[in-house]
Amino acid sequence: MISFFRYQRFLGMLCLMTFVTPAAHLVAQEGPQQPDATSSKEMAKNPPKIDHEIIKILDGKSWGLHGEVLGIMYQVIMSIRHMLYGVLDKTTKTRVGMYEFEGKMYSILLLAQLESQLHAEFLAREQQLMNGATPADFDSLDSLKRKYAAKKSQLNQIHAAIKEDFKNTTKTYVEAARGFKEQMLILIKESCKLRGKEKCFLLKWAEAPDGKETEYFENDMTTFRAMAEFFEDLVMFLEDLFNSCEKGREQFKQIMSKAQQKRNKSL
Repeated sequence: MISFFRYQRFLGMLCLMTFVTPAAHLVAQEGPQQPDATSSKEMAKNPPKIDHEIIKILDGKSWGLHGEVLGIMYQVIMSIRHMLYGVLDKTTKTRVGMYEFEGKMYSILLLAQLESQLHAEFLAREQQLMNGATPADFDSLDSLKRKYAAKKSQLNQIHAAIKEDFKNTTKTYVEAARGFKEQMLILIKESCKLRGKEKCFLLKWAEAPDGKETEYFENDMTTFRAMAEFFEDLVMFLEDLFNSCEKGREQFKQIMSKAQQKRNKSL
């Protein structure tokens, strides 16, 4: 059982809410890659749920998926979404990325686009200069390679920072889930079937031996695109699991309600 002391670290942000908005609803509203408006609204009304006996066994239990664990899960969802899509600026109603590159703020999805764009531009310009084959072209080629290498070095530093952010964000959740990892793997597989993603790095990460999750993540996440895909798959699973635990979700709402009442009294 996760102690309330550990959970209190997350209440700062969560206690501002008077009730819990289902995570799938947040995806329908904010996610940048929705199939169409109709399917988005349908997902918000009827979020995917994992129908498995394990849910019935763990849902709401003091040693299973109770309110405090779902609180940790919810915070992980929101933290990763901020990394993926940026943080909503309430003034401008736009999202601002968490990671700076050359004076601009980027989300992971925008970094994935930037990484691909820079690589494509480099290859096109490199081919153009090589076709010229004059001394001036070779000098320009050396300059091009140096500038590209410098940009790649900056992006690699951001990549490493994101990995650290992810490890810090998921550390408590991974520790909480470790006691029933075998069951979590089954549920991840069920979620992937629901989403039509039965082959993804999320499964490999989940199947890693205890303590090896970070090693697999370090070795396989070599591009922002791979990182974005993994994060999106992980968020989808956590949302499915969150929405599937009716008893745990009610316990979470009660925790939020009590926290809100306590906050109101202190004002």
